[in-house]
Amino acid sequence: MLIEYKLTKFEFSYIKTLSIRKETILLKTKFDDLLKIRKQQVDKLERDLEKVNSAINNIQKQIEIKHKELEQLSIPKSGKFYLINQLKHNIFLINQEIKTLKNQLNTLNERKELIINNLKSANIEYEKIVYLKNEEIKKEIKKIKNKEIKEIDEIAIMLNNLK
Repeated sequence: MLIEYKLTKFEFSYIKTLSIRKETILLKTKFDDLLKIRKQQVDKLERDLEKVNSAINNIQKQIEIKHKELEQLSIPKSGKFYLINQLKHNIFLINQEIKTLKNQLNTLNERKELIINNLKSANIEYEKIVYLKNEEIKKEIKKIKNKEIKEIDEIAIMLNNLK
């Protein structure tokens, strides 16, 4: 047995408000675009940091390989002079490569420190925007709740008057 019941204007409005209340989670604020930009900046800095860390690891491996090459070379005590000079020249070249790699490593470490500092400040800015957005949403939710309370009171008064 179905009972037909027609909604009054106020009851319909109340139901509509409840559905709006659920949508406040998806509420668009003035901070959304700024938040998106800040998030993109943070993501870019994180990718840059990963690239620099990868480059640092590669250079460290190259330095280790060069050190192993040096360890494998030994200067003979006797032999032909040009072979000894060639070996000394090879040792000199390997040492130069190691110095170059170490300079690159120092440059990358400086870049890494710069990226880390930028990432810290970008994260702080991002968190500020998130906080402001959340505060804006709280204000909107409070407005909607107050509106709901007023509408519920109006419905109660109307129903009381009907009795």
